[in-house]
Amino acid sequence: YQVLYKREKFIVLGSNDDSKAIETLKNVLNLLNDPLIEQVYKPIITASNTKELIVNDIKIIPRSIRQNWRGINYKQTRPTLILLDDIQSEEMSYSASERESGWKTFVESIEPCVPSEEYPIQPTIILINTALHPESIAVRTQSRKDYDTKVFPAILSEPINEGLWKQYDKLFLDSNSEKEANERLNQAEQYYKDNYEEMNKGILVNWRVGMPYNTLRRLRLVNGITAFNREYQGNSVDITSLPFANYITDDIKFSIQNLPFDLSLLTRWAYFDGAEGKSVNGCYASMTILGHKVTESEQK
Repeated sequence: YQVLYKREKFIVLGSNDDSKAIETLKNVLNLLNDPLIEQVYKPIITASNTKELIVNDIKIIPRSIRQNWRGINYKQTRPTLILLDDIQSEEMSYSASERESGWKTFVESIEPCVPSEEYPIQPTIILINTALHPESIAVRTQSRKDYDTKVFPAILSEPINEGLWKQYDKLFLDSNSEKEANERLNQAEQYYKDNYEEMNKGILVNWRVGMPYNTLRRLRLVNGITAFNREYQGNSVDITSLPFANYITDDIKFSIQNLPFDLSLLTRWAYFDGAEGKSVNGCYASMTILGHKVTESEQK
């Protein structure tokens, strides 16, 4: 759209790996070569290779987060649109040094792509990434006021009749059954069809055709809730196992819930997270709260 309507001057397609960025560039070229696009918009392609694509005098280049971002320009123009798709991989997010290195590149090299005097418009940065870790780029930018953040969880609303779904889980996972995995899947799906209306009450998903609830349910069972929340719900931590519903590293903001006591009774309190930065899967489930409760004598 930006290219066909000539809304940009210089576009950078960023990713966590050179090959993935190049693949995105190829996908753009394939779209431009679509017969209908060619017939209606007649794009003029003057350069096309793995390093650049120039169409309608707009330059598009691929870039990985590990490459040099400083000084890139086209006809004395700095990037006007930066699209970052999966700028950090899962492996990068699990390593504290990789996370810090990625964040440093983002704030010191990618964000400061200052426009030239000829085209003095601040570049638009669009970041699309799974919330892999509380200290990943995707999560850290959520707390910044200069970014508009949208989170797209796969599951928007859970079913009302959880009991029926528990039976579905049992049929699908039944370890005592001698049936093969595909047979267990078939019997679980047949149970779902037999109870379709009741089991679907209360369910709301983002992509009903491509990712219906029964598919997402199985993924959550197989992969585990922490991995599922990270990959499909946009939650970098398992919020069901935490007293803190929201964890923002930079601002240290918490929404307290499900505590075994009333936190307001404590005059002073603090938390300790023994797993922070230590767990390979980024699990923040080992929170310990220390607090001081006001006694009657102190109240007097």
